[in-house]
Amino acid sequence: NDKNASFLDLDINVIDDKLKWHLFDKRRAFPFKVISFPHTKSWVPKSMCYNIIIGELYRIAKSSSGIDYFLQDTKLFISKMLNQNYENIHLAQYLNTAYQFNQLA
Repeated sequence: NDKNASFLDLDINVIDDKLKWHLFDKRRAFPFKVISFPHTKSWVPKSMCYNIIIGELYRIAKSSSGIDYFLQDTKLFISKMLNQNYENIHLAQYLNTAYQFNQLA
């Protein structure tokens, strides 16, 4: 496709003669499950597990050309966290913290 390219961790598209981009993660296409974040039942302290959320949301925000891509990649990320036993209440708290942090930035 001459209107799509992947570069580093970005998927770049030309849509209506405008550049649009969001995270490209080749692991999504693998035929097996890839664990890319610590499990909450591992030896990693829970605070470190949950602090990953803020950093990852910031990365998603900076790697998305619009809110639609941000929401798409955030939903995939949150789904992955829930599958690794991250708790809804803590996810919501860290999502709120990340949102407030980015409002100030």
